[in-house]
Amino acid sequence: MKTIFEISEHYLQTIQELENWMIENDTDEVPQHLDDALAINRDQLETKLTNYYFYIKDLQGKVQTIKDHVNQMQQKKKNIEKQIDRLKSYVHAGLSLYGDTNKSGNHTYKTDLFKVTASNTKRLKIVDETKIPEAYKREVYSIKIDNTQLKKDIQNGAEIEGAIIDESNISVNFR
Repeated sequence: MKTIFEISEHYLQTIQELENWMIENDTDEVPQHLDDALAINRDQLETKLTNYYFYIKDLQGKVQTIKDHVNQMQQKKKNIEKQIDRLKSYVHAGLSLYGDTNKSGNHTYKTDLFKVTASNTKRLKIVDETKIPEAYKREVYSIKIDNTQLKKDIQNGAEIEGAIIDESNISVNFR
C-alpha cells in the first residue's frame, strides 16, 4: 500500500502531466490513462478527496488572482482612456485658439509629419426624459420567460417543447 506522501506526490505528478497535455494539445479532453489515474477508488477516497480539495482551492486562488488582475487592467484602461480624452481636449482648445479654420468650420493645423483636425461632434443628449413630447416616444414590448415556473413544471413531469432540464453541470462544495 502506498503512503499518503507517495499518493500525494503521484497525484501532483499526474495533475502536472494533465495540465501539460491539455496545453500542448489545446483541448480540455482528458486522455484515458490520466482519467484512470485521477479517478477515485474506494481505497484512496479520503486521500484523493483531500488532494482534490487543496488543488481546487489552489485553482480557485489562481482564478481570483486573474480576476483581480483583469479588474486592475480594466481600471488602467479606463484611466488611459480618460488621459487620451483630456489630451484631445487640450489639442482642441489649442487648435481653437491658434489653428486654421476650414470650410466646414473645423479647426486644423498641419505639420511636416501630420495634419490634425478638431471639430465638435453633434450627438443627442437627453437631459430630462419626462419633458420629451409623446411624439418622440415609442412603446417597446419585450417578452421574458419565467424560468422558475418553467423549471418547476418540467420537474413535475410537464413536457415543454423548447426547454429541458440540463443535468450536465455539476456542483461540488468543500466546507
